[in-house]
Amino acid sequence: MREYYTDLTIDVHVIEGERPRWPYLKEMLRLPAVVKKGRYDIVHAHFGLTLISTLLISAPVVVTFHGSDLLVNPTKHISRLLAPMASKVIVVAQRLKEHLGYGEVIPCGIDVKKFALPSCL
Repeated sequence: MREYYTDLTIDVHVIEGERPRWPYLKEMLRLPAVVKKGRYDIVHAHFGLTLISTLLISAPVVVTFHGSDLLVNPTKHISRLLAPMASKVIVVAQRLKEHLGYGEVIPCGIDVKKFALPSCL
């Protein structure tokens, strides 16, 4: 998917996490070639395992950790090992920042306390 902004072009390359392991790994290994071909200025990766595919990328990498990538074995070990290689680390909750020890907290959801269900439900 490609979106165009005034002076900005954004491409989204999805690596489906629900795939079996081999196709998932295959897609991750393709990512450096996709980035090189696109000549991107920056790459934003979601979830810690995608950092594996960014090891061969020369562009700066921003990673967003969503939780399971920092809290579930064995993913959490890979994420913690590779996180320092990112140019910028984002976590979606304060507890993830506390678990990792650093990162910019940018929530990825809504504050459910600010919304209420209608009384008719």
